[in-house]
Amino acid sequence: MASISINELKQIIKETLKEFKDDRGAGQVTVPSNTQSSFSTENPKKQYQALAFEYYSMKNLVGGSIRENEEKKISPLLDKLNKDEWEEPNAKSFMVSLYSSKRKQFLTPYTEQEFAAMNLYKLKDANVGFAIKKDGDIIGVHNNQEGHSGLGDALVEAAKRNKGTKLDHFDGYLTGLYSRTGFGKVVHIDEWNEEYAPNGWEYEKVDIFSPRFSAFASKPQIKQLASEIASNPKALSTIAKNYNIPIPLVNAIRNYQTGRPSIVYRVLG
Repeated sequence: MASISINELKQIIKETLKEFKDDRGAGQVTVPSNTQSSFSTENPKKQYQALAFEYYSMKNLVGGSIRENEEKKISPLLDKLNKDEWEEPNAKSFMVSLYSSKRKQFLTPYTEQEFAAMNLYKLKDANVGFAIKKDGDIIGVHNNQEGHSGLGDALVEAAKRNKGTKLDHFDGYLTGLYSRTGFGKVVHIDEWNEEYAPNGWEYEKVDIFSPRFSAFASKPQIKQLASEIASNPKALSTIAKNYNIPIPLVNAIRNYQTGRPSIVYRVLG
């Protein structure tokens, strides 16, 4: 995929805004009127920090195929997941399991009292699990069991079996995982807000044109642009002249190039 400089992107945005003179829908993408976002507007900084924690802690749950020498290690955990072999719910035990992540700078801000009000699922004798809020919102999906990767699909399937019906995440590494495990229906997208940027965020470029990494990739305008770029790497510079690309998508292209992905809200379906 072709790259584009920050200055070029800034010029694209400037030209587009001048051309359209229309900011309708900026920051949001296709939100049904009867859909309530799970995003907490009361403390967005807290929500960003929680999403960042899950984004990084789950990077070891997605990716390539399981190596042969790992399969024997993973097999017992898969058996436990498939059989729903959970410990008795305990907020303190769940927090120990979740917080054993190496990404401690992104500790989720949920308190013990908040976890106690959720349905908690932690595998017996393993730092693997997730939590489900009373409204079906899945949070805290994690695998902190040393030397055991490749459990992402099984964890999400287990959450679904246990009445998890929705979730939200930063677009990127988790997009392919959630799309292929039944959460392909996107009901809301919030544009990145730098004011709430998580402490320690690494600003890694996210490929907005790849279905594996972006909820935007399925949009006709993005597909068309991706096709044009494949044959002409400089096509992205003409985005300001393409009237089929609304401002929110132009903003998303800019943000993803600089490691500022949107927050995606998904439900089963």
